[in-house]
Amino acid sequence: ITQREEVESSLCVPLTGADGAVHGVLCVSRFTPASPFTENDLRVLCLFAAQAGAAIAQHRIIEDLTLAAREAAQLERTLAENAHLATLG
Repeated sequence: ITQREEVESSLCVPLTGADGAVHGVLCVSRFTPASPFTENDLRVLCLFAAQAGAAIAQHRIIEDLTLAAREAAQLERTLAENAHLATLG
């Protein structure tokens, strides 16, 4: 059995996108012995979380747009094939 260090201090902040949607939570911890987190630590973590949240939101938008483009291309192919078949009678 290994002994685990105890958490002395923790900070958790939301990962939010520009629209305010929460995409996750960023948590950091300090183990004993450690000094508590400061207000400056919280500000830095909030800035980092804002950037990470914006990157996550942007990635999700790109994924959605890529999927929509694939679906539109498939629909175009299906429509073209149906139009071709209609001309054959």
